[in-house]
Amino acid sequence: MELLTVTTAELERLRIVQQVQDGTRTGRQAAIDLGLSERQLRRLRRRIEAGGSGAIASKQRGKPPNNRLDDAIRATVLERCRGDYRDFGPTFLAQTLAERDGISVSREWLRTLLIEENLWQSKRRKRNAHPLRARRARFGDLVQMDGSPHDWLEDRGPRCTLLLAIDDATSRVTAGRFELTETSEGYFRLIREHLETFGRFCAAYTDKHSIFRRSAPTSHLDATTQLQRALEELSIELICANSPQAKGRVERANRTFQDRLIKAMRLERITTIEAANVFLPSFIADHNGRFAREPADTETAHRSIDGFDLHRILCRREERVVTKNLMFQVKDQHFTLIDPYSRRNLVPGSRLLIHVHLDGPMSVRYILHSDSLTLGDFLRASSAERQTSPPTRLRLPCGIRGRVGNGALVRSRLARRQTAGRSRSIRNHVRRRALLEHEGQALTRPSFEAAHGERASRELLMPARRNVKGITSSSPSSRPFLPS
Repeated sequence: MELLTVTTAELERLRIVQQVQDGTRTGRQAAIDLGLSERQLRRLRRRIEAGGSGAIASKQRGKPPNNRLDDAIRATVLERCRGDYRDFGPTFLAQTLAERDGISVSREWLRTLLIEENLWQSKRRKRNAHPLRARRARFGDLVQMDGSPHDWLEDRGPRCTLLLAIDDATSRVTAGRFELTETSEGYFRLIREHLETFGRFCAAYTDKHSIFRRSAPTSHLDATTQLQRALEELSIELICANSPQAKGRVERANRTFQDRLIKAMRLERITTIEAANVFLPSFIADHNGRFAREPADTETAHRSIDGFDLHRILCRREERVVTKNLMFQVKDQHFTLIDPYSRRNLVPGSRLLIHVHLDGPMSVRYILHSDSLTLGDFLRASSAERQTSPPTRLRLPCGIRGRVGNGALVRSRLARRQTAGRSRSIRNHVRRRALLEHEGQALTRPSFEAAHGERASRELLMPARRNVKGITSSSPSSRPFLPS
């Protein structure tokens, strides 16, 4: 006696067909109940009449399925999963096999295969209820930024941080780069990459890291961070989120990159941060092609960067005070002013604004009211050189066309009326005003009278006691008066 195995659904189908044969149910009603056409029902009746009740069982039972993949393909996939494609998820594994190996299989088949071979298991994520925030309508209305410290290079390179900027309206990653740590300079480079590609966005959405805001400002400490100051100069609003879920788009992008980017760099044998930054743009382009979406409003919200000096804005600024020996210190390095103009015009206690640029060099500006007069660019000296040699000798050019070392003196009668302690500072103030107002041009009595009047010329300027080297004059009225 042969044992036949049938399912519950097949038994139900057999019961309905027998009712049709007995005449207790019509063929149309039976076809509707079984989800078949009347023609299919007639074929099923003929098969049961010819083969008996056992004919209701599927003829494919116990046989391999017709769509079964070849055993060689299965072995190849398992070999890659245990090698270069280890710890790949089913979705990313299906994409990688199709792109790199030309093997087209479904992700559900891969999911079943990986679970059977104990190569992958589904991760149950804890889901907390958070109210959804509507996307911004335009591309560039809001850009979310965040840093993700992780072992991106695994055991092939140092641990580093990935900085990402993602648009809120489109989920498009607009900029990204690897840095050793999460710093202001790293975000300056990230923002500059976005600005040079798309323009100025309207608002930045970040966490409450001390790079973006000071959590406990005090009276003796400036509450504005370097990044806040730069964004204010660029007319970009800074919004600090109260929770990671509030800026969920960049958080989810970081999670996706930690899964896919690590494995993609492993396949490319990337071992350094520099090589990772070279590979990252192509990966971001592929990521945007898969996950980015169109904005609700096709009009862009980005603004032009014309008129903004990104080299001067996106840098670290620090104030320093000139010491009695005309020196100032930046971190562990000391600099001395040796230019004659600087030594004559910068008195001890003068305040300097130091610009530390992203490309290495620094520049110095003298603070005068709300304006700044550039004194010069200089290179930093290494700590090793400072320990074995005198302080760095810094030459700050005067910036005046036609100036020489022993130029004519501009003297102020107003300065001579003051006390001896204040005469030097007032005289320097007059010289700097002349530098700013005449924008580096040679100052003569006729030009000064034309600009300020005859009375101001008599009070503020006196004839030079000696001629300027290299400059000849035929009359006292045309003799140049240059601030020394």
